[in-house]
Amino acid sequence: TELWIDGDSIVTNYGMHGMVERTGWVDLEAGLHDLRIEFYQGGGPHGLKLAWSTSNLSKTPVPPSAFLISGDWMPSATSLEHRWSFEDGAGSTAADAVGDADLTAYGMNSSNWRSCVDGGCLWFDGADDYLEVDVDDWTGDFTVSQWVWANSTGLPNYASTFAVSNNAGANASFQHAVFNGEWRFHNNQTHAFGSIDAQRWTHLVTVFDGGEVRLYADGVLVDTHQQPSGAVNDIERYRLGVNRAGSTHFEGMIDEVA
Repeated sequence: TELWIDGDSIVTNYGMHGMVERTGWVDLEAGLHDLRIEFYQGGGPHGLKLAWSTSNLSKTPVPPSAFLISGDWMPSATSLEHRWSFEDGAGSTAADAVGDADLTAYGMNSSNWRSCVDGGCLWFDGADDYLEVDVDDWTGDFTVSQWVWANSTGLPNYASTFAVSNNAGANASFQHAVFNGEWRFHNNQTHAFGSIDAQRWTHLVTVFDGGEVRLYADGVLVDTHQQPSGAVNDIERYRLGVNRAGSTHFEGMIDEVA
């Protein structure tokens, strides 16, 4: 979790843990100020409370009436193009909760459907399990978010949890993949999210924003780079559990992809 006020980071609360209090200090003049919070939770008891104090005011919760939305848009479920939560529990498809891109399962059966931290999820055996759907997507700037759980740190290079299209090794496609014991973003280049912590849930997010790509791991910004020449400009296929080439499979669990 991180709190920014007027673009400055004031409070950080990174890592996997229960609720703890963190404090930061900032000088503010009376009036409106830009406030931004990024909050991630990985299961178990969780929550977020925002309070403030001054030299003549003891700590008190900030009331909802103090907040205004800047502009006429805020992130919500209505801004999602797709969402796969894997709550189906059985069957050969994983429903898209907000779009029409239901994923078809290959090499999988009832044993792949698991109960995880936040409801259902899917297990991938690392041999031949994967999901796939053909689409016709392009929305300009976009974000990919997913929870991933690797069974070991020794998974083969390029075993992927999320892949766009099947054009391997090209800037016009990309994947979230394993490489040398790290979570990586791959197109024709490679950028690290960070080391794999085996059998632990990790949240991976890739943001495409005006020619810039930002990578987040468990809510922490870990990499920023510019999109290379020939970067993705349309999306024809999504794959989960296998790389773009369809040759290297992921062993572990995947949940809440959007």
